[in-house]
Amino acid sequence: MTHYKNLRLIECSNNEIPILETLMEIPQLLILHAANNNVSSLKFMCIETRLTLLREVDLSNNKITELPAIKCHKLKRLILNGNQIESCQKFEGHPTLETLQLKKNKLTDCKGLSNMPILQRIDL
Repeated sequence: MTHYKNLRLIECSNNEIPILETLMEIPQLLILHAANNNVSSLKFMCIETRLTLLREVDLSNNKITELPAIKCHKLKRLILNGNQIESCQKFEGHPTLETLQLKKNKLTDCKGLSNMPILQRIDL
């Protein structure tokens, strides 16, 4: 898909996709829906100069175990329900996030869920 530099929305839910790092090469991407796959990492969202326009991500029901510091500066909606997230400690908040959904994970505390000045909705 890296040949499609002008993609704005990718809907690839209900597959068996294990990694999404190739999406970093799609500079115009605004929305990513990849629920119900085998994604185990959010590394593709942690590089400062990539996915700078990304606004909405749904990675529900994957195999993600940790919520790292997200570097997608325009992100407004992050849906990670039904994963295996045990820790948010490295997250450190996000300045543009309005919605954060983390239902049905393995969280035991909320450390790292701070510094979200315009957050409107959080589901734990």
